[in-house]
Amino acid sequence: MSGAADPWADWLLRRRDGGDAANRAIARAALHRIRDRLLAGVDPQPGEHVLDVGCGDGLIGLRAAELVGPTGRVVLSDISPTLLEHCRQAALAAGLHERCAYVVAALPELRGIADTAFDVVTDRSVLIYIPDKATALAAMHRVLRPGGRLGLFEPINRFTSARDPGRLWGFAVHGAEELAARVNAVAAADAPEAAAMLSFDERDLFTTVAAVGFVDVRMDYHAEVLDGRSPASSIEAFLATAPNPLAPTYAELLAEALSPTEAEILRAKLARAFAAGDHRRRSAVVHISATRAG
Repeated sequence: MSGAADPWADWLLRRRDGGDAANRAIARAALHRIRDRLLAGVDPQPGEHVLDVGCGDGLIGLRAAELVGPTGRVVLSDISPTLLEHCRQAALAAGLHERCAYVVAALPELRGIADTAFDVVTDRSVLIYIPDKATALAAMHRVLRPGGRLGLFEPINRFTSARDPGRLWGFAVHGAEELAARVNAVAAADAPEAAAMLSFDERDLFTTVAAVGFVDVRMDYHAEVLDGRSPASSIEAFLATAPNPLAPTYAELLAEALSPTEAEILRAKLARAFAAGDHRRRSAVVHISATRAG
């Protein structure tokens, strides 16, 4: 588990891409596609009020501020004051600060966020960390006005976490399966967040959104297993990254699970697989849009 005082800010601003500019550019392109797809599902209009739950570095909220125009309002909420300050600085630089407010608020309750105050609520990869997803979705329902729209994007880790004993993090490590198994065992032991992240799939989310009172619920689910080159810029850049804010980096996991000699053996296997393009990536995501009944 990450030992940072603010693991959310530390991950989003550094450990997500390992501080590597090429990795950051690769991730940014993918994240912009997610952002545009999520916002298209809720279609913020000029003058509307938007709440971006778990705003992170402002990916969704700052684009929403552009869409609602000078008469609109976007509240960026997060549990991290550091990230809210990052968003404030980004909004100032983009000339959007007058349209934005910044609130420390956390799921599942969203305490401090007023009832029926928003036309749109967005959430990107936040519910995955919340054990009580029903209470969190009910809070999003509470803060929407009648007729307001909800837009969600969440990874489905039940699909992505499937293990192949001949691979570690998607890279072929044939001949070092025992070392890879030890790394995976340490990763599982160090993952208190795993229960929340693996406790649901796309059907569970769809059912819960409807159960808390949303109507016109629509879901797009996309899963894929792709063989080929890793999207990382290099194997060292990959090892410097962490899969989520609460996890250690891949390099830290190697150091924790293995002796230095064993870690070098596995690093060499990973490097050869990276160079050969012998990587298998499993991913599954869900987009959900819904409406609070008028």
